Parts: sequence; structure tokens; C-alpha cells
Amino acid sequence: MRKVMLTLSVAVGSLLLMGLFNFLVDPFLVFSRQDEAHLQLQRYAIGRNERMHKAAQIEYFRPDFLVLGWSRARDGINPLHPEFLKRYDSPYNAAQAVQRLQEAQAYYHHARCAGRLKAVLWGVDFGMFAAKHDAFNRSYRPGLLRDSECRGQPLWEKLRIAFSWHTTRAALQHLYQSKRPNFFTDRGMTNPAYYQVSKRQPLQQFLRAEQQYHDDTYSAYELGAENLRVFREVLLTAHREGHEFILFFSPSHPRLWEVLDMQVGWDVFEQWKREMVRINEEVAAEAGRDAFPLWDFTGYHPLHVEALPAADERRPVMKSYWDTSHFKERLGNILIRRVYDAESKYRSFGQRLSAENIELHLARLRTQRAAWLKRNPGLQESMRQALRHAEPACEKDCPDGDALTQ
Repeated sequence: MRKVMLTLSVAVGSLLLMGLFNFLVDPFLVFSRQDEAHLQLQRYAIGRNERMHKAAQIEYFRPDFLVLGWSRARDGINPLHPEFLKRYDSPYNAAQAVQRLQEAQAYYHHARCAGRLKAVLWGVDFGMFAAKHDAFNRSYRPGLLRDSECRGQPLWEKLRIAFSWHTTRAALQHLYQSKRPNFFTDRGMTNPAYYQVSKRQPLQQFLRAEQQYHDDTYSAYELGAENLRVFREVLLTAHREGHEFILFFSPSHPRLWEVLDMQVGWDVFEQWKREMVRINEEVAAEAGRDAFPLWDFTGYHPLHVEALPAADERRPVMKSYWDTSHFKERLGNILIRRVYDAESKYRSFGQRLSAENIELHLARLRTQRAAWLKRNPGLQESMRQALRHAEPACEKDCPDGDALTQ
């Protein structure tokens, strides 16, 4: 009996020590705000576990302004931009790699239940409406989130995380790799310093991103009816709650739209934009309110068209992009100023869309695309050949479906 009690005591003591160790190291930053953590460590593991991290941070910050969207918005939208700080006290970037529509809805409800939310900037990108992107990510932790009725059990979920071997393993890794920069800034944006040291060989990164979109994101694309329903539902809730929403299609390098055309078709891309305009205005009419601002930042503006880095570059050198898909803070700052009518130099960057101007806008983009392709003869065929014969950009189970940003 003494041996049993001794064994049980050792087991319980070891479990408690593991939980205490995980709580103090807090590799995913779920037990405190980043600026108030018990140990000021460089936490990079949150990049692969951002769903749980951002759910917890929303509880701590109780944001009155929220950024939603894919990793494009996460990488390029600084929640502490002066235009946000003029209007809001506690902004937070909750965008995530391959954030499903259902996940965006869940994080919106979670922030709404914190009691202070006033406005949302939402990057609604073409890829997130694919039928195959209608499920929650495997790192999603619903126990950390308040649902649409503001119910949840975050304390119980945090206990599970504290006594998880997954957390212990990440905490131990931090002790041996503590010099790497934090993956996120305090307010949820991807830390540019992390990318500056991790994104080596920028040309290869650029081309690998194209390959990933070709092989995965745009492969077998089908517009998901469930995703359209969720999009409509979020907008209706926002009108009912009196929240301000600004919707935008993210800027990316024009080469990415050629990948999209190869795999999906330009006409599908255009039809999706029409659907976004239609749903936005139909929901507003149903709610008896004005439609939310909806901006298109895709296109062929001089800000979009940037030369690729040289093959021998070893660090990111492009002004506006980390790769073919993800824009940098410089471009994000211009985007922010445009949607708040505070940009003076690049007033032709981006177009606010409505039922009245959508067809003219789409025709203009077709003309600009034709002119860009004419200036780059042979580009389509060379890209087609390279994408057909290249190795897959990542394995089938890439973390978060977005390995290039992890």
C-alpha cells in the first residue's frame, strides 16, 4: 500500500510540476498577455498554434477593433496604425493562416462577447470561399472561445493546455531556441523581424508560394455554398449589433492572379466578386442599413507590380511583398489610409465596389491585365511550364495549410 501511495504521489507531483512549468513558460501565450508574461521569452511556437493563442489574447485585450482574414491580413495589417488609434482604444489582429469563414465567424463572436467591440476590418479573400475550406483548422480550440450566445469554458480549456504534453514539448524547445524572434507582435500581427530572419532565399519563397496556390489553394476550386451562407450570416449579425465593418479583397502580386486563372478561371474570380457585392448589399437592405464598405485591392496598380528579387538574394528585399501572396506592412498602411480616405499619394490604389460600378471595375481590370501581360510576353507560358513540372510546394499535411507563413 505504501508503494502504491508513493507511486501515486510521485505521479501527481510530476503532473503538477509539468503544469506549473507549462504555465510559467507559456509557449503559446494563453495564460497571459505577451507584455505581461511571467517569463519574457521569444515565443515563436505560437505561429503553428495561433488559434489558441489569439483566442486567449482576445480575452485579455477585450478589443474594440478587430482584424479578420487570412495570413495576408495577419502579415500586412498593423492594428496599431495611427488611423485605427484615432478611433479605437484596443485594436487586435485576429487574422490567421487559412482562416475559414466559420473560424472568422467564431472569432468575431468571441470578440463581440468581450463586450467592447465596435468595428472589424475583414480581409475576405477568394481562397477562403472554396468548398474545401469550410471546416475548422485542426489547431482550433473551441473551448477557449465564447460562442454566439457568449457561452464558453475557457478556464477548463486552459487547464487542459497546461497539462498537455504538446505544451510541455513546445516549452522545452523554447529553452534551447530562445534567440529566435517572437512570431507575433503584442497585438497579433506577424512580427516582421521574424520573417526577416526566417524567409531566406526570397525568390525561392516567392515561387514556392505560387506552387502552393497552384497545387493546393486553387486546385479543384469550387465556390462553397456553406461559406456564402456564413458570410451572409456574419454581415447580418454585424448590422444587428451595430458594428462597423470594412471588407476588402487583399492585394497580391499580379503573378498570383495568373496562377488563379490557370487553376480556376478568370471568369470564376469575377463572378465571386459580383457575389460579394450582391450579398453585401442584399444583407444591408434586409437589415434596413447602408451596405458595408467593400474594397477591391487586387489589380495592376504600380504598387502591385514589383520586380522579383534576384536569385542570389538571401533576405527579403521586396518593398511590398513577402512572397507572391502576402503583402508587407508598407502596402497595408496605404490600404488602411485608403479605406479611411486619408491617402493622398496613391488615391488610385483600390476601388470601393457597389452594384453600380462593379461591371465597369471588372472591365477595367481586364484591360489592365491585358496590358500587363503584353508588357511581359511569354510570362503565362513560362509560369505554366514551371508550375506543371515543379515538385509540390509542401506536403499534404502542411501546418495550417499555409506552410510558407509558419
